[in-house]
Amino acid sequence: MEELIQAIFCVLFLAPALLVPAYYLALMALRLGGVKAWCPESPLHEHSFAIVVPAHNEEKSLPDALQSCQQLSYPENKYEVFVVADNCSDATVEVAHRYGATCLERHDPGRPGKGPALMWAFQHVLKTAHDAIVVLDADCRIDKHALRVFDQCLHEGNHVLQSNHVTSNCDAGPLSYVARVGQLLEYDYAYAPKSCLGLAVPLVGTGMVFHREILQQYPWDAGSVVEDIEYTLLLAKNGIPVRFVANVAVRHNSEEHLDQVKVQRRRWAKGILRLGRSRAFQLLVKGLATGRPLIADAGWTLLTMSRPLVLLHAAVTVILAGLLALMSPGGFSWRFLALAGGAVLAHMVDYAVGVAVLGLNLRRVWLLLAAPPVVARLAVISLCSLFAIHDPQWERTPR
Repeated sequence: MEELIQAIFCVLFLAPALLVPAYYLALMALRLGGVKAWCPESPLHEHSFAIVVPAHNEEKSLPDALQSCQQLSYPENKYEVFVVADNCSDATVEVAHRYGATCLERHDPGRPGKGPALMWAFQHVLKTAHDAIVVLDADCRIDKHALRVFDQCLHEGNHVLQSNHVTSNCDAGPLSYVARVGQLLEYDYAYAPKSCLGLAVPLVGTGMVFHREILQQYPWDAGSVVEDIEYTLLLAKNGIPVRFVANVAVRHNSEEHLDQVKVQRRRWAKGILRLGRSRAFQLLVKGLATGRPLIADAGWTLLTMSRPLVLLHAAVTVILAGLLALMSPGGFSWRFLALAGGAVLAHMVDYAVGVAVLGLNLRRVWLLLAAPPVVARLAVISLCSLFAIHDPQWERTPR
């Protein structure tokens, strides 16, 4: 019986607690060693682009997004901006016209959400002659040189791209600071080396680029609340990698209060957990059995995407190890406790690198000290999603 309990502890707690930080630290080591997934700017202007901006009542944030599109250093006759006014009841349509965008108005209250909106918009945009489609959220701004870099990436034979993601108001509060450190670790220190290794880079909903042939061959029919991850898995199953482009970023102001992100976090966490339960292990086993790292890594990535839950799992493992050492002191319990502590230490090293790379000043020291309760609350929100009875439904994130 004792051996069975030990085996359960090892399989359910200790092994995952060690493997996850080891995976991320290995990727970080590659990034620190010089792997950075940059792509040069192309002077050719070979491809034409359709920039699709899904917008549901975004009259306030949309002007900044459209202004950034107007300022792109790319020939004006080689790109066109499409605003998808999705079930709007404000002045989104008027704003789109004011900034010279082509406005596609969608009225389908029975199917709200970004996934169905993109599905509908792609059907219209693919009727044009543009070579590639860029997706930009209405509350984001895109780098001026983006299309020149995307042009070069497509020229090199990449068919799906994911640009970097940067929180512009990093120092506004603990939540935005946590978001920026997390982005830095996730994008620059995980996705960049993963991309260079041909592993799974998740699409994140904004800053995505698709060659038209991809959307024609694999139509976007992902309609869940995590439509970008759904489509990532479809691409991985068919052997199509997502190229991460580290030197192009979409920038946005992060929410500064947990009440603003609670809706989005619950929706995203529940959607990821639902996908994980149904597909993660299947992909992991299939990839390992067939010798296809892209598929195996897609399954592993799906299992480890929620950093707050990963940290919560590590904390629970340490607590259980401590209780086991108290109740049944001995060789196994002490080794279990030491290894569990090592897993937590590995996570601390991972985050310490992110904090150091981002840089510290007096303001950020205070934000760093205020960060643990924020991370804990994010973990609780994600944990509550584990026990939600109903599937997540789309709901607009409060601004």
